[in-house]
Amino acid sequence: MNLFVRADEILQRIFNEKSEILYAKDDVFMGEMMQTEKEQEEMMGDVKERDNIFVVELEVEAFSKEEISVYFNDGYLIIVAENKAFPEDNLRRAFYIGRNVAQENIRAAFHNGVLKCMIPKDEKKQGQGPVEIEIM
Repeated sequence: MNLFVRADEILQRIFNEKSEILYAKDDVFMGEMMQTEKEQEEMMGDVKERDNIFVVELEVEAFSKEEISVYFNDGYLIIVAENKAFPEDNLRRAFYIGRNVAQENIRAAFHNGVLKCMIPKDEKKQGQGPVEIEIM
């Protein structure tokens, strides 16, 4: 079989399948995460930068507080929503905030289907390893 024909078949299969991969690296603690169009649409988010803090608000109405995890690693705020009864409904989003943050002071709160994360800036810090953020 011609190498170019085989390569063309592979590319067509990749683009014709309902592959939801948009971003690279599928590991919470390894930087960027996979995000699908579904995740971006179903976890609508807003990032605001103020003088000394970043505020990330994310709509996660279909999930309870207990089903949501928040991590910060290598400049990324990572939100994972897992529905144990329906794993196909699991969602993940990652927002690049930057490394100059006070990781130990990151706060998250969940109220009425909205997750709000407050990430304080700190120009002197360069972020440590991955941390899990407790949701209030």
